Amino acid sequence: MRTTLPLAFACLLSVTACGSSWPVEPEAPHVKPAPKEIARLAIHVHASVNPPETPEDEWEYHHLSGWTTELRGLFQGALQEAGYTVIVDRHMPADLVANVQADWPSEQPGVATLVLTDRGEVIERLSVGVRMMGTPPETIYLRKEAAVALVDAMNRSPKVLAYARDFEMRHTAKVASPAPAASQ
Repeated sequence: MRTTLPLAFACLLSVTACGSSWPVEPEAPHVKPAPKEIARLAIHVHASVNPPETPEDEWEYHHLSGWTTELRGLFQGALQEAGYTVIVDRHMPADLVANVQADWPSEQPGVATLVLTDRGEVIERLSVGVRMMGTPPETIYLRKEAAVALVDAMNRSPKVLAYARDFEMRHTAKVASPAPAASQ
C-alpha cells in the first residue's frame, strides 16, 4: 500500500506535464499611452460588490461570468498602464464610469463591449472581438488582448476626445471665474 501514493503522484505528474492540450496564451500587446487630453480623466471601472448594493449588483452576482469579471480587472490594469487615473471605490468621484460586458459564445470568438458614462449619460460605446485559441473543449479566450484593444479604441475615440476637451473647458471656467461676492 505504501507504493500506491507515490505511484499515483508520479502518474499525475506525467499526465500534467505531458498530457495537457490547453493552449498557452501569448503575451498581450502593450498598451499605448493615452493622449494627454484624455489621460487626465479619472475613470471608475464598474465592478460588482458583495453584498450587492444595487439591483444591477444583485443580477450580476447571480449571472455574471467569471471571464467578464476577469476582463474588467484586466481592463482596469490596461487603463493604468495607459496613464489614466483609475478610481477603485465606486463611491469616490470619477469623471467617467466604464462598464465592461462580454458575450462568450460557445466555440466561437467573443465580443467585449465598453460603455463610458457620465452621471448615467452614455458618452461612448465601443466593442472589440475576443479571439480564441485552441480547439474545443480546450479553448481559451484572449481576455488581456481584448482589454488592451478596448483601451486603444477608447484612446482613438473622437467622442471621448471631445468629452475630455469639453470637460477640461468646464473645469477651467469654474477655476477662472471669481467666487460670488458675499452679501453684506
